[in-house]
Amino acid sequence: MKREITKYLQGIENKRRREDSIVLVPLMEEASGYKAQIMGKNSGIGFGNYHYNYESGREGDSVVTAMSP
Repeated sequence: MKREITKYLQGIENKRRREDSIVLVPLMEEASGYKAQIMGKNSGIGFGNYHYNYESGREGDSVVTAMSP
């Protein structure tokens, strides 16, 4: 697990959420096939990226899946 992810998880005040998240991140990495990354300004943890483009012309980038402790 990346140092920034570990630091983010250790900063979770609620003990149960912190412990559950520490277990969940490696499971999410394995299930998704992507490494964890911090989303935005500590708004959650994302796994993988993709670019989307709608017929309307709207496009953007998002994560494949994510979690928020």
